[in-house]
Amino acid sequence: MSDQKPTVGRIVHYFPLSFAADGVTQIPGEPAAAIIVHVHKDGTVNLQAFFKLSAGSYFYPRVSQGDGPCQWNWPKKAAGL
Repeated sequence: MSDQKPTVGRIVHYFPLSFAADGVTQIPGEPAAAIIVHVHKDGTVNLQAFFKLSAGSYFYPRVSQGDGPCQWNWPKKAAGL
């Protein structure tokens, strides 16, 4: 586990839920770039996430850290760094 602390203005990844081709089944989506806009005392954060193309940006309150759907985490380091 990283010893990084979430703070306002940090860039993270948000893992959204998407829908399969049937329009009903929820599946994990591609990670989106997000900015932490508030850190709560319980460790959750409020995020503004930015999605590619015309999907726009969305606000997500009280998001927990993790790699699962509807969670955020630090971006992985690029290979070779």
